[in-house]
Amino acid sequence: MRDILPLPCAVKGGDADGFKLKTFLGHQCDLHPHVGAHEQHLRARLALLKKVRAALNPGGRVVVQEFAIDASRTKPPQAALFSVNMLVNTPGGRCYAPGEIKGWLKEAGYRGIKAERFEEAVLITGGK
Repeated sequence: MRDILPLPCAVKGGDADGFKLKTFLGHQCDLHPHVGAHEQHLRARLALLKKVRAALNPGGRVVVQEFAIDASRTKPPQAALFSVNMLVNTPGGRCYAPGEIKGWLKEAGYRGIKAERFEEAVLITGGK
Protein backbone atom coordinates (compact mmCIF):
# COMPACT_ATOMS: atom_id res chain seq x y z
CA MET A 1 0.00 0.00 0.00
CA ARG A 2 1.34 3.45 -0.91
CA ASP A 3 0.24 7.00 -0.20
CA ILE A 4 0.56 10.13 -2.26
CA LEU A 5 2.40 12.68 -0.16
CA PRO A 6 3.31 16.29 -1.00
CA LEU A 7 7.09 16.43 -1.33
CA PRO A 8 7.67 19.32 1.11
CA CYS A 9 6.13 17.22 3.91
CA ALA A 10 8.62 14.45 3.31
CA VAL A 11 11.71 16.63 3.55
CA LYS A 12 10.67 19.37 6.01
CA GLY A 13 11.96 19.44 9.55
CA GLY A 14 14.56 17.65 11.57
CA ASP A 15 14.75 14.15 13.00
CA ALA A 16 11.84 14.68 15.38
CA ASP A 17 9.53 15.76 12.56
CA GLY A 18 10.73 12.88 10.38
CA PHE A 19 10.03 10.36 13.14
CA LYS A 20 6.58 11.85 13.81
CA LEU A 21 5.76 11.79 10.09
CA LYS A 22 6.83 8.14 9.75
CA THR A 23 4.76 7.23 12.81
CA PHE A 24 1.77 9.18 11.45
CA LEU A 25 1.84 7.50 8.02
CA GLY A 26 3.05 4.11 9.20
CA HIS A 27 4.24 2.76 5.83
CA GLN A 28 5.88 3.51 2.49
CA CYS A 29 4.43 6.26 0.33
CA ASP A 30 4.75 7.70 -3.16
CA LEU A 31 5.81 11.32 -3.32
CA HIS A 32 3.69 13.71 -5.31
CA PRO A 33 4.97 17.19 -6.21
CA HIS A 34 3.36 19.81 -4.03
CA VAL A 35 0.30 21.43 -5.56
CA GLY A 36 -0.70 24.40 -3.44
CA ALA A 37 -4.34 24.57 -2.46
CA HIS A 38 -3.65 28.14 -1.34
CA GLU A 39 -4.11 29.59 -4.81
CA GLN A 40 -6.97 27.48 -6.14
CA HIS A 41 -10.73 27.92 -6.09
CA LEU A 42 -12.81 25.24 -4.35
CA ARG A 43 -13.93 23.68 -7.63
CA ALA A 44 -10.30 23.19 -8.76
CA ARG A 45 -9.28 21.73 -5.37
CA LEU A 46 -12.14 19.24 -5.41
CA ALA A 47 -11.38 18.20 -8.99
CA LEU A 48 -7.72 17.59 -8.06
CA LEU A 49 -8.62 15.59 -4.93
CA LYS A 50 -11.04 13.43 -6.95
CA LYS A 51 -8.34 12.73 -9.57
CA VAL A 52 -5.86 11.80 -6.84
CA ARG A 53 -8.43 9.49 -5.21
CA ALA A 54 -9.06 7.75 -8.52
CA ALA A 55 -5.28 7.19 -8.93
CA LEU A 56 -4.74 5.76 -5.43
CA ASN A 57 -4.26 2.06 -4.90
CA PRO A 58 -6.94 0.38 -2.77
CA GLY A 59 -6.26 1.39 0.84
CA GLY A 60 -4.06 4.31 -0.26
CA ARG A 61 -4.24 7.73 1.40
CA VAL A 62 -3.72 11.31 0.36
CA VAL A 63 -1.96 13.81 2.61
CA VAL A 64 -2.77 17.52 2.42
CA GLN A 65 -0.33 19.94 4.07
CA GLU A 66 -1.46 23.37 5.22
CA PHE A 67 -0.29 26.07 7.62
CA ALA A 68 -1.75 25.41 11.06
CA ILE A 69 -4.41 28.13 11.16
CA ASP A 70 -7.39 28.19 13.50
CA ALA A 71 -11.03 28.21 12.40
CA SER A 72 -11.21 32.01 12.74
CA ARG A 73 -8.23 32.23 10.34
CA THR A 74 -6.58 34.81 12.63
CA LYS A 75 -4.09 32.66 14.59
CA PRO A 76 -1.21 32.04 14.63
CA PRO A 77 -0.01 35.36 13.18
CA GLN A 78 2.40 33.89 10.59
CA ALA A 79 -0.33 31.70 9.07
CA ALA A 80 -2.81 34.59 9.11
CA LEU A 81 -0.30 36.86 7.32
CA PHE A 82 0.39 34.21 4.69
CA SER A 83 -3.36 33.79 4.23
CA VAL A 84 -3.77 37.53 3.62
CA ASN A 85 -0.90 37.40 1.12
CA MET A 86 -2.60 34.58 -0.80
CA LEU A 87 -5.96 36.34 -0.65
CA VAL A 88 -4.48 39.53 -2.12
CA ASN A 89 -2.17 37.94 -4.72
CA THR A 90 -4.19 35.02 -6.12
CA PRO A 91 -7.62 34.74 -7.71
CA GLY A 92 -9.03 32.42 -5.05
CA GLY A 93 -6.44 31.60 -2.42
CA ARG A 94 -5.93 31.81 1.33
CA CYS A 95 -5.03 29.42 4.15
CA TYR A 96 -7.60 26.86 5.19
CA ALA A 97 -8.43 25.50 8.64
CA PRO A 98 -8.24 21.73 9.13
CA GLY A 99 -12.04 21.46 9.34
CA GLU A 100 -12.38 23.02 5.89
CA ILE A 101 -9.86 20.60 4.37
CA LYS A 102 -11.56 17.64 6.05
CA GLY A 103 -14.77 18.81 4.35
CA TRP A 104 -13.09 18.81 0.91
CA LEU A 105 -11.79 15.28 1.47
CA LYS A 106 -15.21 14.07 2.58
CA GLU A 107 -16.85 15.68 -0.46
CA ALA A 108 -14.23 14.09 -2.74
CA GLY A 109 -15.09 10.63 -1.34
CA TYR A 110 -12.25 9.98 1.13
CA ARG A 111 -12.73 7.95 4.32
CA GLY A 112 -10.96 7.77 7.67
CA ILE A 113 -10.05 11.45 7.55
CA LYS A 114 -7.76 12.70 10.33
CA ALA A 115 -5.48 15.64 11.07
CA GLU A 116 -2.10 15.84 12.81
CA ARG A 117 -0.36 19.06 13.86
CA PHE A 118 3.37 19.50 13.10
CA GLU A 119 4.58 22.76 14.69
CA GLU A 120 3.54 25.39 12.10
CA ALA A 121 1.83 22.93 9.72
CA VAL A 122 -1.00 20.46 9.82
CA LEU A 123 -1.33 17.27 7.78
CA ILE A 124 -4.81 16.03 6.92
CA THR A 125 -5.12 12.50 5.53
CA GLY A 126 -7.93 10.64 3.89
CA GLY A 127 -8.13 7.08 2.58
CA LYS A 128 -9.59 5.54 -0.54
